[in-house]
Amino acid sequence: MKKSNFLEGAVFATLAIIITKVIGVLYVIPFYRMVGTQGGALYGYAYNIYNLFLIISSAGIPLAISKLTSEIIALKQDNKKEYMFSIAQKSLFSFSVVCFLLCFCFANQIAYFIVGDLNGANSLKDVAFVLRCVSFALLIVPNLSINRGYLQGHKYIQVASFSQVLEQFIRIIVILLGSFLVLYVFHSSIRNAVGVAVLGAAVSAFVTYIYLAYRKSKIKKAPVTQELTKEEKKEVRKKIIHYCIPFVIISVANHLYNTTDMILLIKGLKMVGFSGIDIETISGIFTTWGNKLISIVTAISTGLVISLIPHVVSSYTLKKTNEVNRYFNKALRMLLFVVLPIALLTSIFAKEIWSIFYSANKFGPIIMKYFFIVAFIDGVFTVMCSTLNSLNKFKFIYLVVLIGLGLNALL
Repeated sequence: MKKSNFLEGAVFATLAIIITKVIGVLYVIPFYRMVGTQGGALYGYAYNIYNLFLIISSAGIPLAISKLTSEIIALKQDNKKEYMFSIAQKSLFSFSVVCFLLCFCFANQIAYFIVGDLNGANSLKDVAFVLRCVSFALLIVPNLSINRGYLQGHKYIQVASFSQVLEQFIRIIVILLGSFLVLYVFHSSIRNAVGVAVLGAAVSAFVTYIYLAYRKSKIKKAPVTQELTKEEKKEVRKKIIHYCIPFVIISVANHLYNTTDMILLIKGLKMVGFSGIDIETISGIFTTWGNKLISIVTAISTGLVISLIPHVVSSYTLKKTNEVNRYFNKALRMLLFVVLPIALLTSIFAKEIWSIFYSANKFGPIIMKYFFIVAFIDGVFTVMCSTLNSLNKFKFIYLVVLIGLGLNALL
């Protein structure tokens, strides 16, 4: 397998994410036609809660493992690498089982927390059902993320990036084919169609996990010349926890913005007199349909982060400050000269973009006008925090996240 330099890695990672997001945007057209606004809201409820559990159980893990792998390789401590991977995999699997059980067993309580006693919309039973369907993905996706982080840490960005495209492609086949069969062949309910659709996350993750495990087995392992001492093993375990926490906090914070908006929006709109149908329409724009459109803007930022971290960590570990500055400045230039113009153009033509992908809706274009600009700001935040994290500036990250979440909830 060929390793990637910073720009190659950024390009491959960004292209993979853009392809993934474009497929993700295109599939919503037939999916929206099949399940409608109410089905879209139900799908959004399931995925927002699933993403929250996924973030708690695994988000930040690929980037943390990537960071630690890069550091170990830079210091030529190959005997620590496989131990680190083994410990991370076992720990994460145990934690993902706990998250699965919480999501599956407490689906009714979570459903009530989301929709309460909202009338004229999806029932509590419907929401609980799709939550249980999507929870199975929590058993597989976390281990998938560790394999990606391991490959990214070795700078095999192409393989990790291709796996994302593969996962998305299989997931969308399951979503569209499964929904079509449920609705038009078996003539079942929208609830069951959405249940099959969210189950696609588990199916696609399983297939992709097999692919990544095969590619990982092709990496040449350096012969272990010396067994790790108890102190070295303890140090590796400490570093895994130490590096994971900031990445998890950043990921959780980003998702909590969306979850806070979803929950408070539903309750707030109900208080001011909106109907159940209008509330679910607006919620669907925030949680599902709108997120698909802004994903093209956020793809470039995510690609930058994936490629940036292993290179910054390697240079920082070897005390090459000039290289760290160079990589960071390249990332900022791409944000300013590529991502910002895209965000501004999509904001200006929000009405036309919405009309192309979805049917006429009075709320969609108004929300998307601002949503595209927010996507750029979110991208800047992600790149900044990930770079600070690579440089071990943890306290500043925690402060920024706490202030941000506090302001978001208040506003």
